[in-house]
Amino acid sequence: MNKTLITTAIIAALSLLQATTVEAAGWGRRGFVRPNAAGGYSGGSGSAFRGPNGAGAAGRGFATDGQGNAVAGSGRMFRTPGGVAGRAGLTTHSADGTTTHQGAFGASGVNGSAWSQGNSSYNPQTGLNANRQTSAQATTGQSYTGNTAYSQGTGVTHSGICTNAAGQAVACPQR
Repeated sequence: MNKTLITTAIIAALSLLQATTVEAAGWGRRGFVRPNAAGGYSGGSGSAFRGPNGAGAAGRGFATDGQGNAVAGSGRMFRTPGGVAGRAGLTTHSADGTTTHQGAFGASGVNGSAWSQGNSSYNPQTGLNANRQTSAQATTGQSYTGNTAYSQGTGVTHSGICTNAAGQAVACPQR
């Protein structure tokens, strides 16, 4: 399926935010669903808020083609006096049963920062495969970097490393 449809839907949803007035303290929301030229439907929504302790915005969109193919995506961000955070995701589904998902988030605040990104795919012939990479760093200089993967044939694998403020590898804390 043409991913241009979802890109158009997300842009349209986010552009609705421009038409939505968010007062000094308040929120606004807009959305739509319409038939598209591919024989399916496209839709999206956007919302935003602002108040004395922060602000945020979100948008999402989807498109189908009437042949069993679909794509959907979303994004969100927040800002507070203590930091900022955001996330985004994109999912596709094909008429042959193949499904993929990609997602990521990031956050930064007074205690440090973190990000994570991952993807997964399902194919009726090969099964499910997934991977996620994560990194976090404290303002004290300590950090964690890890990778978790899943494969239909192998199962789950994980690797991770923690470092102290001097950059030396240390044992990661256990729960």
